[in-house]
Amino acid sequence: MNTDVEFHIRQNYPWNKLPANVKQSLGNSQREYDKHVLLYSIRNQLRFRNNLVRHVKKDERKYYEELLKYSREHLMLYPYHLSDIMVKGLRVTPFSYYISIMEDIMNCEKSYDSLPNFTAADCLRLLGIGRNQYIDLMNQCRSSKKFFRRKSARDLLPAKPVEISVEPWWVAQTGYITEDDIRICSPAEKRAIDKMIDSGPQLAGSMEYNVVLSLYNRGYIYLDVPISDDSCISVPPLEGFVMNRVQGDYFETLLYKIFVSIDEQTTVSELANVLEIDLGLVKNAVSMYCRLGFAIKKGQVISPDQLHPSWKSAPSVNRLKSTMDPQKMLLSWEGGSPVMEAGSSATDTDTTSLEDQDTASVSSLSIPAGPTKRIAFLFDSTLTAFLMMGNLSPNLKSHAVTMFEVGKLSDETLDSFLMELEKVESTAEGEAQRYFDHALTLRNTILFLRYNKELTPDQGPDIPNIGLPLDLLRCESLLGLDPATCSRVLNKNYKLLVSMAPLSNEIRPISSCTPQHIGPAIPEVSSIWFKLYLYHVTGHGPPSLLLSKGSRLRKLPEIFQAYDRLLITSWGHDPGVVPTSNVLIMLNDALTHSAVLIQGHGMHGHGEMVHIPFPFDEEDLKGEFSYTNMCVHKALKILRDKVDLEHQCGYITMLNCNNRHRRRASDADVGGDSELGAGFDANGSNESFELVAEENNGDGSKRHGTEGVSSVEDEWVPLELCFGMPLFSSELNRKVCQRIVSHKLCSKDSLQELLHSSRKLALKVLSFVQSFQDCSQPADPDSGVSGPLSQPPAESGVPLPALNLLFKDGQLKEWSGRAPPSLHISTLADAAWRSSATLGESRICVDDLQKSGPELQHIGGEWLVLLELRLPLFSMGNHGDKPAPLTYAEVPTADPDPGEDTPRIGVSYVFATDDDDDEEEDQDQDRNEQGEEKGAWPEGEHRRREDELPCAVFHRDECVYEKKSPAETLAPEQLLQTCRPGDLVEFVAAGQYPHWTVYVGGSQVVHLHRAEVKSSFLGQASQGRRGRVVNEVYRFRPLSPDVVVQKALEQVGITGRDLSWRNSECFAAWCKFGRREFKMGGELRIGKQPYRLKLLLPGKQCHVLEFQSLEDLIMERRRNDQIGKVAVIQELASHLNHEGGGRGEAKGH
Repeated sequence: MNTDVEFHIRQNYPWNKLPANVKQSLGNSQREYDKHVLLYSIRNQLRFRNNLVRHVKKDERKYYEELLKYSREHLMLYPYHLSDIMVKGLRVTPFSYYISIMEDIMNCEKSYDSLPNFTAADCLRLLGIGRNQYIDLMNQCRSSKKFFRRKSARDLLPAKPVEISVEPWWVAQTGYITEDDIRICSPAEKRAIDKMIDSGPQLAGSMEYNVVLSLYNRGYIYLDVPISDDSCISVPPLEGFVMNRVQGDYFETLLYKIFVSIDEQTTVSELANVLEIDLGLVKNAVSMYCRLGFAIKKGQVISPDQLHPSWKSAPSVNRLKSTMDPQKMLLSWEGGSPVMEAGSSATDTDTTSLEDQDTASVSSLSIPAGPTKRIAFLFDSTLTAFLMMGNLSPNLKSHAVTMFEVGKLSDETLDSFLMELEKVESTAEGEAQRYFDHALTLRNTILFLRYNKELTPDQGPDIPNIGLPLDLLRCESLLGLDPATCSRVLNKNYKLLVSMAPLSNEIRPISSCTPQHIGPAIPEVSSIWFKLYLYHVTGHGPPSLLLSKGSRLRKLPEIFQAYDRLLITSWGHDPGVVPTSNVLIMLNDALTHSAVLIQGHGMHGHGEMVHIPFPFDEEDLKGEFSYTNMCVHKALKILRDKVDLEHQCGYITMLNCNNRHRRRASDADVGGDSELGAGFDANGSNESFELVAEENNGDGSKRHGTEGVSSVEDEWVPLELCFGMPLFSSELNRKVCQRIVSHKLCSKDSLQELLHSSRKLALKVLSFVQSFQDCSQPADPDSGVSGPLSQPPAESGVPLPALNLLFKDGQLKEWSGRAPPSLHISTLADAAWRSSATLGESRICVDDLQKSGPELQHIGGEWLVLLELRLPLFSMGNHGDKPAPLTYAEVPTADPDPGEDTPRIGVSYVFATDDDDDEEEDQDQDRNEQGEEKGAWPEGEHRRREDELPCAVFHRDECVYEKKSPAETLAPEQLLQTCRPGDLVEFVAAGQYPHWTVYVGGSQVVHLHRAEVKSSFLGQASQGRRGRVVNEVYRFRPLSPDVVVQKALEQVGITGRDLSWRNSECFAAWCKFGRREFKMGGELRIGKQPYRLKLLLPGKQCHVLEFQSLEDLIMERRRNDQIGKVAVIQELASHLNHEGGGRGEAKGH
């Protein structure tokens, strides 16, 4: 829907008052406008009266029925703000609403993850059905189908709500009550109903607790959660929150916006003004938080004399008795133990008695006195992932969920969070150590920033210096707000912003002039552009090549030939280190999705890296360069003049690529993973770059006297500069904290200087980016061709590179991709021939190369050198191009003697990728490059049965796969009538790889698609192709359908480096049979080839290929399916003629 149309509907503009341009966008049709009004009102669950919809839909009851139907079908939250209509008018209670939703998704056999987060949380609260309970119900429902008396989903669902938590300040109102309902009520219940009918709505706390629950469970009353304009709420650690999926409807979006924006000192009306959202909507959202138990209302909610005695033992009241004043539990940065802060308001407060505690529990949590503005520590989702995955302490996960879903952990809840971090052990095994290190360093960072008097020495004579409170904010949640709203929220609540370092490259850092920000000034400072800027201004850095999206390499550039490891950074993703031996495959794959920065990392294994904290102390700048004194490096001297390092904090990473003498393990402190610790993900690529295993923790001072460590200044170059507080190394974090205090970075004068220097740096970096974006020939805006400057911006808002840039020998310049003129092509050819002894059979035509010269290909606006080296793929060794499936003429034989009657050895695809969709995009281009004929099937046509080549697969002497007469294919709508949960469905089309899926019921399938396991509708997964059920082609023993469905659903969401299957067929077959042979690396490729692929040719002839793994065999068979029967036979005929008439290769059945 057009945003202009939405705005005018929201403002209740009738048709005759709409501007002309809005009418024109609707085709000047009032009927079309009426449709938009009705749809918008239903989607946003608007009340009929006082809204524009009353002029469009005359029947009020029918409107609410349509609204309820839409909400139920889209799994939205129950419209509690319309309870008076839903309960009194339609007699639809929240319990009956969610029961119908559960019944629908169970009948459709949908997964529990289909429920949005807040809907699932409300279902858990009312029905008591979480993930485990839902799986159990589905198993019961499926098992009952096997017996004569089948139970429906409704029979298995609860008949009444579970006991919910009711707050005494909630308001009870009568619902739809008949005379028959009154007859079965107890005397106490009748008195309560009479009181509500005669005197109006009543506070729940003024009535007997059990009566309120009983009437609510039977649907005779409904509960309102009143929120006033001056109400304040606090958000404790989330309990009962369900992390399923984000729905994206209006109310859920509003809930997340308020989550990250609210604090205990801001009233609801102030929050509405800051967010510039209607006050009524904000009240509805806050009311929902309190109803779900995700927030607690502060302030006077009900007086003690109004409270019924039965509420003394109510869970909702007792839950608050343990709440402590935040000022009473301040943790010292020095000692790390709970201490009473001298001079704080807590010292003047006496211990409350038990009676006072009861009073406080129904009144509120006390709002602590102190400064109104706080410090905000900005983190990203990587930190929350570490806290969730590490199983670090029993109750830490609830805080991590709060940090991720709410996007904020306020100062009032940091005491319990710190107590949980105190329980984290300092040592762990393997990968878990990384999680433990981050948790412990985060604890030290919080203790340092929170209520630290040394950070605020200039508060003024009239203000007691107790430091500032601290909130933890997730960057991604703040970015969910529009920039103006985000700025208002930050300026209202915070005096200083401090970022963790490094922030993930997948998010856009917060840019803020006020409040001042110790961190990246603009998004470009956290991007690849800033790395190149550092190298450009200092004249020092590792060899670096930035390739624009769409480029394609045929060989590794000369500057990287001497390197054993390369640092690869895909645009908008975190970097990773890979061996140069197989880097081209990943590079070309990544370049199809984004721009890529290639950097030399290590010539003999991994390069050595050291992190240097800044600002620098005066002692650091004295003396000569050494391993223990890198601050005097000539590159850093230049950098101090170009970038303000005196009023910022962070670290500089120095790299030594020529690391010939590795340090002994005993001398190296193994620190947590740094900015290179995250895996590489090329926007959906199924290739992942090897992770960097750092060998130091950034502490150069400990290495004095270390043997074998290079201290030559020229061998060290700056790799990157990160602003903020590092969390991956406790020692580096401690040094940065000390320098923040010693250099008084939080003082007013320093922050003012930081503001000016950040603006200067931002202008310089933006000017640098623009200078390398300019193109010599401007694009014609009317030509329809995108020039370099018209490329779409990246998701982070940082401009993508329009040119290929090379940093070498201290200079940054455009890279054309041409070979050096001094290197003749014959030299390359001779080198290739010399390497043939180790690489195996090589098919290079030197005469053709010398006649034609190097082939040049124009891709992505650049000329790149193409040297065609046709090398076969082997199970050992590496190659320099994307591995295209070989023709039969290129398959090496088991014995060079063609006269021996033996099967031929098949191709090993150890480095190949076989994602169906990725290969479809490049298949025509790859065939043209290889000189192959196009398949016999025209693209886009349905595959005929007679065009498929029959085959069989043997594991030693046992037949494990057979396709003699392929089954007839059906249209997707016909398949739905024959499929059963657990079936394997294969979609086929002429000239395309077959696509396999697992049918899980409810018209849905689970399949591996574009390097991600997805759940899709069958028709969507087919993509217009016809399909068939292929349960019988493999001869393995299948798992039960329930287990197949469960295994498939458990994999949904797995992407990138976490995938264990090379293609959709391997994934589907693994779900069906559960055998490790279908997973990557499931079998060792050594010794004799145990698998044989028998191709059944016309005339009772056959051709046999041997393979070392089922995975390789499947990929070869899928290639045959893709190119077609005729093309396979032509390849075989050509090869057999070349070998002497097919002697010993073609045999009878």
